[in-house]
Amino acid sequence: MSLLVPFVHAVIVFGVPILFGWVVLRRLVRENDLLILVPGSFVVGIAAHMSGLNELRHYMEMNVALWTFYKLLLAATLSIVVFSQKPRSPPTVIRTMRSAWRLLLVGGGAVVSSVYFGIPAFKGVLNDAWWGHYPAAIEIQTIARFPLHHFLALDDPLYYHYGPDLVAASWAFLLDLSVQQAYALLITTLAPAAFLLGVGLVARFSKRFWSGLLAGVFAIVGGNLCFLYMAQGEFAHPLTFLKALNSQTMQGFNQMVFTPSHAVGMPLTLAIIAIFRHFIARFTLSLAAILGLTLATLSLVAEWYFFPLVAALTIVSLIEVWERFGVKRERLLQFSLRLLPIVIALSWAIFNNSYIAGTFGKYWMRYGTFSEQASRRLSMSLLRAQPSSVELEVLPPLEKSPPSRLTSLTPLLLNLSHLGSVPTWESAGANENPYISMLSSRFLAECIPVVIIGLPLGLLRAWRRHKRIALVIGLAGLISAAPPILLDWDYRSVDFLRFFTGTFICSAILLGWLVGEWLFSQKKAVRCLGWAVAVCALINPVALGWIGLMPSTLETVKAVSFSGASLADTVKKQASPTTAQTSAAPAVSVPTPTSAQDTPQLRNAVYETLATRAGLFLLPITHGEQRAIVLVSENELPPLKTFPEWMKFTTLARTPVPIGWYWEASSYADYYRKAVRTLSRESLIALGAQWIVVTNIFDHKLPPDVLDALKDRTRFIPVSTSIEGRYFLTLYRVVE
Repeated sequence: MSLLVPFVHAVIVFGVPILFGWVVLRRLVRENDLLILVPGSFVVGIAAHMSGLNELRHYMEMNVALWTFYKLLLAATLSIVVFSQKPRSPPTVIRTMRSAWRLLLVGGGAVVSSVYFGIPAFKGVLNDAWWGHYPAAIEIQTIARFPLHHFLALDDPLYYHYGPDLVAASWAFLLDLSVQQAYALLITTLAPAAFLLGVGLVARFSKRFWSGLLAGVFAIVGGNLCFLYMAQGEFAHPLTFLKALNSQTMQGFNQMVFTPSHAVGMPLTLAIIAIFRHFIARFTLSLAAILGLTLATLSLVAEWYFFPLVAALTIVSLIEVWERFGVKRERLLQFSLRLLPIVIALSWAIFNNSYIAGTFGKYWMRYGTFSEQASRRLSMSLLRAQPSSVELEVLPPLEKSPPSRLTSLTPLLLNLSHLGSVPTWESAGANENPYISMLSSRFLAECIPVVIIGLPLGLLRAWRRHKRIALVIGLAGLISAAPPILLDWDYRSVDFLRFFTGTFICSAILLGWLVGEWLFSQKKAVRCLGWAVAVCALINPVALGWIGLMPSTLETVKAVSFSGASLADTVKKQASPTTAQTSAAPAVSVPTPTSAQDTPQLRNAVYETLATRAGLFLLPITHGEQRAIVLVSENELPPLKTFPEWMKFTTLARTPVPIGWYWEASSYADYYRKAVRTLSRESLIALGAQWIVVTNIFDHKLPPDVLDALKDRTRFIPVSTSIEGRYFLTLYRVVE
């Protein structure tokens, strides 16, 4: 019986969405190709999961919302089966795939891609999942109802691309998994789905097996010429080879798959393009609704896929409208309905509680919710204070920071000061973001051969041969390259590099189409070019897999991922290791911790252990709703390079840690700065803090005023202490 319940849960969690996706694609979209149907059903089911649960959680708690969602999804599936026509032909594979060895090759590629990305994912290499998505998933599980609050600004609503977090939180909730395991499962299943969708799409419009296979391979593991820099590596430090192989600007799916927005965004983008292929061939209102709603769901996943794809679909739809209107001379209004999916997608996305809605909320309306909440808490504290109590010194209103581009009506400016250069992920956490010239050898090496060959030649061939799907892919890739090159967002411009991943993936698909034709050209020079390009595109991922999947390298990369450090900084530390300095002793009497030499792996393991212990203590008491502050150095507020540490504590200790936005000054940061200096009453009340965390994992010496305040048992009571090696973590309850 103990095994039956998890099995039933797994059948429901995976079976119901996949069944819904299959029925939608077969009955409404009329998809016949198994290479699209099998992965597409899974991806469409996940899209329905994200969109449906996002709506229900505004009215229901997690458990009720989940089971209600699966019931509604099953009812919708049965309704489509009853009221739609049965497909005339059974599902099959296109003629170019009707060979046992070809199908075996494609199936083997799907398995290899799942293993290639699954091993590091289950080993904990999750990159961005630790910092934004992981805390969001925890809050999705614990909060009573949406909207979510921001994990760094607890009195402000969250506008974020948390679509993947809805899925990970649901799987972890129902399948008794950790959130980390749920994210790894998401990557392991969606990577082969992206591969199969790439193969199916290109094989369909190119009518060539090798074009489809190479497009799928290049899309998920396409490489570049960075392997030429491996000569700079040191055999004593394998991480130096990874640094040479990893792109710092034009990153493809191979690197970004460990970021949930990319892991879900790419296959969902390809599934939308597959639906669009039917829409331009056969216009129906049901197809328009399916395409529009699926496209709108992409706004919950990644705006760097949503906006370029919307633009590409709009351009191709307008081309279709113009050509059909010119040929048939019918009413323009009839063909203008082909833009209906775009209207549905944009309308739905704006009203979704997503990052797009947040663009309007944060930069145009400027909520300022925290200031109101802090003032209300301070006022209520004064009302509760008795005459005999110590008077509460209320802070004067905090001075507002001068308006900047981040708070103005137009936060984005043209990149005039760095025109001809693009940001780089190198030292991305610093206040100043480095730029790299687009004519530099490093940038060109990262773009060759995929982008520089695949994108222009693929677009040209798509236009000449009237391949509408190839044109959509090429336009999406071209438009994705515009924000990193043309826009400036202060030192946060590095965020625009996420658009480059769409450019790389779309270019890789087009390159696979081209190389698949070149390999069978009658001209020997063209065949040689095809082989040369294929080899250059595959050396990098093979080397990354060989070096990156080594056990020692995996542990180091996990430590880098978990600490939010850059690969370059870690390589420098390995070259000149230093021992961290011991911080001040805890403010309460605890056993003397043993000394141990620090390594990145040891420190991160200790951090995870201590933060998890704090969570195991706090969660039963607070139910994940009470707030804590961690005492750190004042110059870490806002926490630029150290903000991942805050995210980890928020996640693992499962208690909100209120601090300011890490990229700009805020009221949170001002009050927090006063708290870590003095632990004053007004700062704690303004922050709504009920717990104080004292730890030496930040190597921070507590100020004298803080040490004196923690000795006051009328204000702070020590309730729990954990020790690991030379590190400790002590929890205080705020009793004032």
